[in-house]
Amino acid sequence: MNLSSQLIKQQISGKAAELGFLKIGFAKAEVLHEESQQLKLWLDNGFQADMNWIENGFDKRKDVSLILENARTVISLAYNYYTENKIDDDKPKISRYA
Repeated sequence: MNLSSQLIKQQISGKAAELGFLKIGFAKAEVLHEESQQLKLWLDNGFQADMNWIENGFDKRKDVSLILENARTVISLAYNYYTENKIDDDKPKISRYA
């Protein structure tokens, strides 16, 4: 990795931390052969329950270039959105398993 790439990663990581993300990862944008086989098995077993959108986007999960043709890197972020078990009708709700 060259110095320019390292600097860009540092800048992105810094901004992500500033925005409250807990973790960040960078991966080469490539076809995920092994991972997609594991996902296919998981889907074939019905583990997605009623989350059909997972299966509907299978090809795009396998190959990010179907979403963005010239993608070179995939950036993944982790954010803790945990909230107490309080019901507040004025705030959006996100399921805990999401």
